[in-house]
Amino acid sequence: MASALRLENLTSDRAIIRCCQLRLDILYFLNYELGQALPWHSTLSRTRQRLPEKVFDRSAEAIVF
Repeated sequence: MASALRLENLTSDRAIIRCCQLRLDILYFLNYELGQALPWHSTLSRTRQRLPEKVFDRSAEAIVF
């Protein structure tokens, strides 16, 4: 979902979840089925707080670029 954050220029975890719920291409990329529940926005926030920012930056760059 961090990739969606970069691609869509989203600034909040709630916006990431909303975007992922609406975009079939992102759901397909994330290997989610239509109607399958996505994680709560707080799960993204807690994960981001526990891991260094470099982890998210490197993973997003590896996927996007």
